[in-house]
This record gives sequence, structure tokens and C-alpha cells, in this order.
Amino acid sequence: MRLIAKIDDQTKAHAFASFLEREGIQVKQNALLDLSGKVHVEIWIESEDDLEMAVHWYKEFEKNSEDPRFCPSPDEVQIEHKIINFPDHRENKEVEGKTKQETVENERHKRRSVTNVIIALCVFVYLFNAMNVWKEKKTDPAVAFGFTPIFLALSYDVPPSIDQLIEFYNKNHIDSYAKLEKLTPVQEKEFKKVVAADHWKGIYTYFIGGKDAEKSLSGPMFYKIRQGQVYRLISPCFMHGGLLHILFNMLWLAMLGSQIEKRIKIWKYLLLSLILGIISNTAQYLVSGPFFLGYSGIICGLAGFILSRQMVAPWEGYPISRSTFIFLGAYIVLMMVMSLISFFLTKFQVTAFSINIANTAHISGACLGLILGRFSFFSKEVV
Repeated sequence: MRLIAKIDDQTKAHAFASFLEREGIQVKQNALLDLSGKVHVEIWIESEDDLEMAVHWYKEFEKNSEDPRFCPSPDEVQIEHKIINFPDHRENKEVEGKTKQETVENERHKRRSVTNVIIALCVFVYLFNAMNVWKEKKTDPAVAFGFTPIFLALSYDVPPSIDQLIEFYNKNHIDSYAKLEKLTPVQEKEFKKVVAADHWKGIYTYFIGGKDAEKSLSGPMFYKIRQGQVYRLISPCFMHGGLLHILFNMLWLAMLGSQIEKRIKIWKYLLLSLILGIISNTAQYLVSGPFFLGYSGIICGLAGFILSRQMVAPWEGYPISRSTFIFLGAYIVLMMVMSLISFFLTKFQVTAFSINIANTAHISGACLGLILGRFSFFSKEVV
């Protein structure tokens, strides 16, 4: 079903619904009573195939609701409709208003539960990882280079060469870059051998060139995933690299995710997030290799999804303003420009300037969100 109109006048709403029925468009009327006692009637169509025609007639109805075409015929069969949240007792409006407000708040809280759980999970992973860094830095030298247990467990892939590198750090107690510059000849030989081991580094490294260019596309791909650890397709989304990183992402998730969760079924919201996460993560892996993190690929996808729904079905009422999309789009473009500058500076050996921004995940997520937003499968559900 699809919501096409919300009319304040019950008589006009019934007349318009009757007209659609005469045109062969099956409809349902859903009357809602607000706290002031005013009735608003929603007009829903049952078939997606009738959407374009129904929207056309509603635009005509808005232009002139008194048009004779929209007047019900004498022998018209009454269209059944239901009243939702109609009060049993109107004499105590204060109690009634309080009850309705509680109902709205409960529904709002219920609808945001999944988004809140995701936020809590991301925060937990961030804090747990930070605790690992603080606690195990002295006993696990590889932690100093970012290879914490949770990072290794949730990264998109961990090829054998990385395991060898971690083993080298731990065996030789290398816990800083300063110590890497003071290796013995034997250690240096072993280190170069480990670093030279093949693993997928992504097409970005290949196009930059240099001595590692040829090897960047060699080595095993999807190593851990092919071993059955398919959760790694989505798990990098739950890791974040710093306080500002997780704060920025979670604020966006709270704003975008909660709006989608209010309008579609929870399992569809989870499916949408899963698709966005898997595709954006995989695209990022192919471009930059296995080590990236953050929920921003999904967030950009959710933003693209909402923008698409606003264009395809504006009556669904997503309240995100165009200025918000412009800000997010400008941020993505800015990060992309910085990455291009970094690429060319490194390519032409001006300087080894690098920024760790998952631009591929951002762009692929946003594009995929725009595409998925056009599917009626994700249209607003009747509550």
C-alpha cells in the first residue's frame, strides 16, 4: 500500500476516495484524530501500479476540489474506513492528551530501538578497543601499530602476511616505529621478507605505482571470508578510529536511521543497512585493501536512500532538509578532492602525503542508497 494524500476535510476526503474507486483504483481511508480533536484522513492506494494515476488525480483535486468530477454519485457505495485513536471520553481532555502523548512517545521509542542498539554496539566496540590499546600495549607490541585483538577480529580481511608481521613484532619486541629504525641486520632481513609477502593492497596502490605496484594485486583475496568468516563483510562498520570519528558517525546515524526506522519494517531497515554495508565495504576493500573502518558507508547510503524517497514518494514525509544533503555531499566531495591531491602528490613522488578516508565506501554507499530508494519494497508501511 502507498500513502498518496492527507486531507483535513472528511467530506472531501471521502469524495476523492470515491472518485478514485470509480476510476478503478482501490483505496483505503485511514482517519486519524489529533490532540486538538481534528480529524485528518489519509488516502492509501492498494496497488503500486495505480500510483502514477492516483498522484495525477490528487494534483487535479488540489487545484479544484469542487470540480464536478470529484462529487460522489447518488448510487455510490460507501467506502469503508476506520478511525484510529478515536477517544472514548472527551470530557477529560487533559488525561486524554497525556495518554496520547505517552502513546506517541512509546511508539517513537519502539521505532528507534534498532538504531539505538547499533549506536550502542559501535560505542561498545570503540571503548573495548581503546581499553585493549591501554591494557595490552606493554604485553603485546603489535598493538602499538594498531593491531589490537578486536581490530584483527573485525577487519574485512587479515591475510597470512599480516599474521607474520604481527609475529615478527611480538617476537622481537618491536613496539614503536623508532625501534624499527634500529633493527639488527638479521632482523632487518627478516622484516623485509615479511613486508614483501604478497597480499591484496587494492587498486589504489597499483595505480600509485612504485616497487609494490605489481604485488598490490597479488596474494590471496577474501582470505578469512573464504575460510567461512562471512561476518567480516559487515563487521568493519562497527569499528571507529577516534572520538570525533565515532561521534560524527553516530550523530548522523541517529538522525538518518531513526527516520527510516519509523517508516519501514525493522527487518527491512536491517536488510537495507546490511546491503549498504556489504557493498560499500567490499568496494572499499577492492580499492584500498583490507584495513578500513567506520559506519560512514552505510550512513551515506541511508542519506542517499532518504533523498531518493523524497523524490519518488515525497508524501512519506522524510523531514531531512536539502541543506543537510548539500552539507553531506560537500563533505564527501571535499574528502574526495583531498584524496586526489594525496594520490597525485604520492604518484609523482612530491611527498608521501596520505589520508585515511574511506571515500570509495562513501560514494558507493550513497549511489547504492539512491538506487535502493527507488524500489517500492522499501516504501512506507501502513502502521
